[in-house]
Amino acid sequence: MVTDLYNWLADRRHTGSGIPEGLRTHLADVVTPMLPQRAVRAVIEEVRDGEEVAVIHVGNDLLFGVDDGSGWKIVGASVEDAALWLGDEPLFLFVIGSDARPGQLQPRLRADSIHIIALNPSANAGTIVGFPRDSYITQANIAAGNEFAGLDRSDLPSGSRKWTNLMSRRGPEIMLGVAKVLTDLPIDGYVLTGFLGFTDLLKAIGGIEITLESRISAGAVKKAFPAGPQSLTANRTLVLARIRKTIKGGDFARSLNQGIIILATMAMLQERGIDGLPMLLKTLIANTWTDLSTEDLLRFSVAGLVMDPDSLDNLVMPGRVSNINGASVVLLDEDELKRISEDLADDGILTAEED
Repeated sequence: MVTDLYNWLADRRHTGSGIPEGLRTHLADVVTPMLPQRAVRAVIEEVRDGEEVAVIHVGNDLLFGVDDGSGWKIVGASVEDAALWLGDEPLFLFVIGSDARPGQLQPRLRADSIHIIALNPSANAGTIVGFPRDSYITQANIAAGNEFAGLDRSDLPSGSRKWTNLMSRRGPEIMLGVAKVLTDLPIDGYVLTGFLGFTDLLKAIGGIEITLESRISAGAVKKAFPAGPQSLTANRTLVLARIRKTIKGGDFARSLNQGIIILATMAMLQERGIDGLPMLLKTLIANTWTDLSTEDLLRFSVAGLVMDPDSLDNLVMPGRVSNINGASVVLLDEDELKRISEDLADDGILTAEED
């Protein structure tokens, strides 16, 4: 795979048959000299049964490869002075945190956190959009979400309900389907984890460093979180991610804090360096459920490791708390939902007006 790429870069008479078309276009003006040899070093890991990923150093260049059992192919590349290529941009990922405790079936309980992550690696910018878990979802949106998810329409619940409750009967697929309906964004797929998977992931990276603008109470029996910078263990991070009753803003503030935790996790992962990516991806797959291919997971992982977390906006979709049939729900602001979604669709970046 590597030889094929560099032969093609040195002399376009080589076919470069294994080079993705998008990478060919991206490197159209790049020409490297034909050298008798190049120093090549690769970090390779089997992340799923029969599927491997690799971080490949060729001199100062970086390549990212995947073998899903059909042979190696390039998923990302940073060659010569050309910008990093990771395929089509922006990347849209749906991230779900399950309410499941250890021993419970994580994809079949309520959703404790709901986020869309939009990444634009070439612009080093992006957006994390949180949704209150109690967002009110109409019957029409559920029906359309079922169609996106390929689920049986006969499994539709009656009436309307909170978004968090949908997953307990139909799994993450309906959650993703509703997200696509509400935003009309080309979301690539979902990643889901529960309490145990979340803490195991954070234990693997050694916890996080986080800065809070104000003190957050954790209730009568748990230690509060002070304002300012602090180090959090995996278990303390889980406590922070779940707090809503003791903070102003409730469900909205909790979702915003979850976005802060995502950004802090990105920063901690970057400290491990790019060569830690294959093992990171193996750990991620072991602690999550996802409908993404290994190739797509690698693209998202590379983007998360090379982008500056401070360059990403973190927001929660606006709305208001209401009461329907005796239940407290969040009614999303439909105008803001439409405007923000349309703004993200082209490049994953918010304009100054909505930022």
